[in-house]
Amino acid sequence: MDEQYYVPAARAILAGEKDPNLEHHPPLAKEIIGMGIKVLGDNPLGWRMPSVIFGCLGLLLTYWLALLLFKKHLLALLSAVILSFSSLWLLMSRLAMLDIFAADFLLLTLIFLYAYWRAPSRKNAIFLGLSLGLLLSSKWIAILAIFLFPFLLIPFSKQKMFAFKLKNPLFKKFLLDLILILVLTLGIYAASYLPYLIKFGPLTFPQIQFHILTRHLIFIKKDATYSPFAPFAWPFIPASGLSFVNLKTEGLLSALSMIENPLLLWTFLPLLVLSFIKALQRKNLELLFLGLCLVVLYVPWLILDRPKYFFYMLPLIPVLSIGLAFFLERLWQKGKQGKILVSGYLIALAIFFLLAYPLIAALPVSYSYLYKVFFFWPWLIGKI
Repeated sequence: MDEQYYVPAARAILAGEKDPNLEHHPPLAKEIIGMGIKVLGDNPLGWRMPSVIFGCLGLLLTYWLALLLFKKHLLALLSAVILSFSSLWLLMSRLAMLDIFAADFLLLTLIFLYAYWRAPSRKNAIFLGLSLGLLLSSKWIAILAIFLFPFLLIPFSKQKMFAFKLKNPLFKKFLLDLILILVLTLGIYAASYLPYLIKFGPLTFPQIQFHILTRHLIFIKKDATYSPFAPFAWPFIPASGLSFVNLKTEGLLSALSMIENPLLLWTFLPLLVLSFIKALQRKNLELLFLGLCLVVLYVPWLILDRPKYFFYMLPLIPVLSIGLAFFLERLWQKGKQGKILVSGYLIALAIFFLLAYPLIAALPVSYSYLYKVFFFWPWLIGKI
């Protein structure tokens, strides 16, 4: 796992040395890992406790976003419960990697993006800029979130105020808010580099950004396992392989697996289609917002020519959980039969989570166990 990169980076930041990973990703998430090391010591607990905390916070943020969108406590609770049965979310909440921090800051960005759309106040613009800055300072996945900003124009078109004229006071206020959001985002991003810039000089900042850009978009080293078509399989085969921790005797092995609950991920494509259909039929802009989030967080991986790892799906999982909860809550309201169907789905979701748990917690399992779950996570077998 990528802990081998980020734990040494966190140690270097704590020691006031150059982050060896600085030209790959911004420093904020690694600084948070470093805080765990400083408080709890340079040991597995110190490395991973910040991820555990952010994994739990992600459940609360998912609840908050769902409640903000649909104003229903049952739906929000269902969203958090569904996310809690995500194998991938649990795995990434136990590793000293950057993705769980980026996923939480993305949720916070979506919350304030939607809040600004509902009430375009200066306060919501400030919180949106701050949350987007935290996201950008953790991982450049923030670039995907920027593609959601055209959604903010919908209120202007609905109220017949969508005129690109500075004399229009509402549009002028919107432009000023966008400038404020941009300034805050870049300010937070620059501040995350402050300890490094003080020690090594501000002139290194543009060079670092150029290296991050080239690594992400221009030159990426591709290993023999690289496949540009991997993201097409993610919604159907919720696994990317097995990373062995320790081989056991007598036919047992202990491993960490990058897998997801199939009963969650297999709903992705149907949910994506249904979200847009229902959004258009019912003029439900909240569903449209969810559908756009799913598109923005998934489609770019189909296009970019670079290595694509299954855990890049992580930021999409909370949004998927909210969309699924929307339809389950509607089904729940249809009487006894609906409640039985929803309860059955949640029980099945829990069962598959328990089936996956030994594979994401490095518990000893037999080879025969792997072959029994082959249908759900077939790529694991090829890694033995």
